[in-house]
Amino acid sequence: MIYEDYNFTLQKNGKLFVYTDGVTEAQNEKEEMFGLDCLKNSLNLHKVFNAEELVDIIKRDINIFSSKTDQFDDITMLNLWYKG
Repeated sequence: MIYEDYNFTLQKNGKLFVYTDGVTEAQNEKEEMFGLDCLKNSLNLHKVFNAEELVDIIKRDINIFSSKTDQFDDITMLNLWYKG
């Protein structure tokens, strides 16, 4: 596989949220995916919480969305906040 390298600088109080495809591809009983829009909405709605709490809240939102279906993929999230 070929991977692309990216470089960026987090400014003071910058945030980085990284996740696997299992987050956005989590499905409900109608086979609808959680998707990027739901993830962005959840992140923006709960942005006042600290890094650890935010990961827990996103996982809760995914669980609520897909409550009646089995998880078929990994759900991994990493949330970093650079305080400077």
